Amino acid sequence: MNGPIVRVQQIPDADEKKAMVAANAPSALNPFATMADVGSGGGGGKGDTGAQGDTGVQGPSGGPKGDTGSAGEKGDTGSTGSAGPAGDTGVGQAGDTGAQGQAGSQGDTGVQGVAGVQGDTGVGVQGDTGAASTVKGDTGETGPSAVAGKLPSVYVEVTSARLTSSPVLEDIQDCVGTITIDEPVEIAVFLNADVYLAGGIPSTLAVALSIDGIDHDESWVEVGTTPTYSSMSLAHRSDALPAGTYTIKGRFRRAAGTGTLGLRRSDLLIIAMQGAKGEKGDTGAGSQGDTGVAGAKGDTGSGGGATTLDGLTDVVAPTPVRDQVLKFNGTEWVPAAYNATFQFSLAGFSDNQADTQLIGSGLWKAAGDIGFTASYNNGPPDTANVALSSDGGVAWISSLALTTPFTSGVSAEGTNYPNAKDRYVRFTLTATQGADSPTATATVTFRNNIKYGSSVKASGWDSADINALLGTLLSNNQTGSFAVNAAAGEYVLFAFPSSYTSINAAGFLFNSVACPFEVLATVSVTNSAGYTENYKVYRSTLAALGNSTLVASTSVNTINRIYWGITTKTGTFLEADVEGLANSAVSNTKGRTFSLTPGAGEYVLYALPVRLGTVVFWVGGFEGGFQPSETVSITNVNGHVEDYYVYRSTNSGLGATAVTVV
Repeated sequence: MNGPIVRVQQIPDADEKKAMVAANAPSALNPFATMADVGSGGGGGKGDTGAQGDTGVQGPSGGPKGDTGSAGEKGDTGSTGSAGPAGDTGVGQAGDTGAQGQAGSQGDTGVQGVAGVQGDTGVGVQGDTGAASTVKGDTGETGPSAVAGKLPSVYVEVTSARLTSSPVLEDIQDCVGTITIDEPVEIAVFLNADVYLAGGIPSTLAVALSIDGIDHDESWVEVGTTPTYSSMSLAHRSDALPAGTYTIKGRFRRAAGTGTLGLRRSDLLIIAMQGAKGEKGDTGAGSQGDTGVAGAKGDTGSGGGATTLDGLTDVVAPTPVRDQVLKFNGTEWVPAAYNATFQFSLAGFSDNQADTQLIGSGLWKAAGDIGFTASYNNGPPDTANVALSSDGGVAWISSLALTTPFTSGVSAEGTNYPNAKDRYVRFTLTATQGADSPTATATVTFRNNIKYGSSVKASGWDSADINALLGTLLSNNQTGSFAVNAAAGEYVLFAFPSSYTSINAAGFLFNSVACPFEVLATVSVTNSAGYTENYKVYRSTLAALGNSTLVASTSVNTINRIYWGITTKTGTFLEADVEGLANSAVSNTKGRTFSLTPGAGEYVLYALPVRLGTVVFWVGGFEGGFQPSETVSITNVNGHVEDYYVYRSTNSGLGATAVTVV
């Protein structure tokens, strides 16, 4: 059938309308929604709805529903609109994540809250102290070398003369120095001196060095006639001494003879043998090594004890003094000198008798007459006893036992004299403490008398005459100097035991010059203690020699005067011509220099003993000027006779003239 085409559009029912509404609703719950329908969550705005297709021709009323018209073509997508409010999230799958926007700036930091109250510190044991780091810091740069130093030393110079006649060592005045050492080292000491005989006969001088009161290296030198000088040197090196200050002295004594001995000058040099010390170098720079890891705290020590040395249980030191040290005395620690010892020893022992006594006969001391005293270092001993010994036949039946505290006792038996002079009686103390048994001795030596003086008797002496002489010397030395006064009519007598060596025939001096003596007798003499022996008796040749010093020697000891002066005689000189000269000297030195002023007709005269030999003269720088000598016999004031050479100047009237004799 031809006719117009009529498009019949079916009217949607209720469900279709709902679906259509839902499809147009831009919600995420809409199953038909696209990403454009989901607001800001999907991106841009929704495009315009495309134009609806033409409505189909409605079929005849009441006819069957016509086919739905085909959908019209999709309209072009509209431009992106402004972002609308976010739609509800669709149920469908999420779209791809869009690119992340730029991060916004950070907001300001908020104000810090108030700090809370600190909790209590926990109690806990501290760990042990960490071991010290073993890594050593870099060594600093070496400092400059020290400046070379000097050995510690002391020098003392004594330029004034010092004299001695002491038989025991004494200090040389001003010859003393002190030195301090910083470490245990040796001390070296040197002493140089010029020695001479200041008076009397040739003797022996002993010189020693003292370090802190202990004498070392005593040396002897024989000193000849006045005024001959000799040089002597003495050196000593000590063992290593502890650090401290030490006093060193020169010491001297007369070791033999009877003369007065002197030191013209003395030089003392003290050197400490320790290394020289220069100034300290600068400290080298260097970084410190890392600190070791801290360890755990150690156990706490026990409570404090003594606060002073004396408070310790094994120390007794209530009042220590400077320079003392603590030393163990075997029981406890006590203050003491660095060199003190606590070993038991004897400090002293005495029989309270003179060391030298007159020899006698029979009993010397009855029982109870000899008192002994003893003292100890670190005593008392456990036992002590005194024994007797002798080289002269003296003995006790038994030794004497001392009783506690072993410091004194008296002889329990009688003690006899030795059977001869120059013998001894010796007492020996033996004290025992544990394993220590030190001993000490006290010795008495018995001598006889040397007798000298003046007597009117020229011979025929007996024991009483010898004992009556005023001079007495208890000695075994018959040589030396003795003071005697022989007035008018009196001779000088000298007597000593016959067992001693005889005096030389030319061994006597009196008034400082040779003196002849006669050996006239051997006399039996009994002394005041009852001992009898023979004596040699010597008598001066002349009487009335006056008050002077007698010198006796077992060797030749001749000395006489040398004379010089002015004379008008030309020859054939007599003793009176020589002894009448204005100048003289007691000497055995033939040479000398002197000045005289002989006038017109006057000559220079010089006379000396022939035993000294001939001489040569120098006048005005020229040798000679004197005649050959004459020989004249001269008798001195003591009666000694000897020949002299007598020289006279060739010319007279020399005026002021210096003469040298060699």
